[in-house]
Amino acid sequence: IGMLVVIGGLAGPVFLPLTGLLLDRYEWRTTAVILGCLYLATGVLALIAYPNLKPIDDRGQAVPHVSWLRFASDRRLLFITVSFVLTFAAMQSTLLHRVALFEEHGYAVTVVAFLAGLSGLMTFPGRYLMPRVADRIPATRAVTFACVGLVGVMVLAIIGVPWIVMVAFFVVFGLFFGVLIPTRPVIMNAWYSGA
Repeated sequence: IGMLVVIGGLAGPVFLPLTGLLLDRYEWRTTAVILGCLYLATGVLALIAYPNLKPIDDRGQAVPHVSWLRFASDRRLLFITVSFVLTFAAMQSTLLHRVALFEEHGYAVTVVAFLAGLSGLMTFPGRYLMPRVADRIPATRAVTFACVGLVGVMVLAIIGVPWIVMVAFFVVFGLFFGVLIPTRPVIMNAWYSGA
């Protein structure tokens, strides 16, 4: 799980600064078309280059049938799913608006996009270490810790000035967000591992 979420974290440090540069050179419609073409090209490349290998161990065997009612009757799953939907909805709105927020404070888009990419890099320690920490503390406690930290760091976004406050926001936001990202798969693995 740690390796999976670490690899997924490469998008932020690459595409956020790239988007900032494109917006600086072109207007938003052209930027959207360029990024859409990159997305399409990546999908086509994945279809062509994706290895068609069979597993060499027992992972290729059929998994015993598990009734979906098992999940519907588990209140933990409903609660954690609703909480993650709400948490990530709040975080995505933060991610979408933080560039505009700092623009309003007078910072250039490219600078803010670069810092957003730096924030993406700062997620790597949490992405990699959190699944290992979950062996020592419950992942549900790590979720709470990360959410409280993210709410606290939003104060820095509201202040926004001076420059060091903006940098601190992106760095600390990345650290807490990195902890939050792998927690749901870790919780699901703890609750539903096996068949």
